[in-house]
Amino acid sequence: MNNKININTEEHWDSKYQNLDVKKVIGGNHRILYERLVDIIFKFHHNSILDLGAGIGPIPYLLKKRKFDFNNRRYVCVDFSIHGLKKIKQMVPEVETIHARIDTPLEHTQLNFSSFDLVLCIEVFEHLTNYITALINCKNYVTETGIIIISIPFGHIMVKEHYHKIITKEQIISVHKAVDLIPVSVDIIDRWIVIKSRTSKFNGLSKNKRKKSITLLDMRIS
Repeated sequence: MNNKININTEEHWDSKYQNLDVKKVIGGNHRILYERLVDIIFKFHHNSILDLGAGIGPIPYLLKKRKFDFNNRRYVCVDFSIHGLKKIKQMVPEVETIHARIDTPLEHTQLNFSSFDLVLCIEVFEHLTNYITALINCKNYVTETGIIIISIPFGHIMVKEHYHKIITKEQIISVHKAVDLIPVSVDIIDRWIVIKSRTSKFNGLSKNKRKKSITLLDMRIS
């Protein structure tokens, strides 16, 4: 590997993904996280899923192992690594792949606003200098009744590829409010925070439910 490769560039991740097996990703420190996320996805009947920053596809790989119906449900992976997207296509040919940076607007892609029941952004924000734009992309492409699931590191040492570690209630609420999103639940899974959020247009959130979600953040995040 060329030591001059800049961290968190397309070149860096292409180089990393060339020799990285998805089984190593899901079998390492992230195993519990990915297994729980797949459980969550199976719990609800989402007809369309957008996976922003899909990497080499640990989520679609695990979904396929559990017989997820990719033929009758739309699953789109977006990433700026060509090698990552090629590996996803080899493992799960049914998914759509889009080569793009998720920390820039995605209007140039064939994606339509408000067209996905579920938007995933798993273990991505900490790698981005401009994660607010990525969060805006999550909001733009989820339906009014859909849900966004984001995971970020919590309480463990950052690595050289991390720019951020959002760990306080105030940080989570402020970044969501900045783009008109509402965090509705938060879970600590092993060493990661998993945040579910909805757009402010979702009518299913009463004032009491919104207040309860903020209380939940108070209880679970120090």
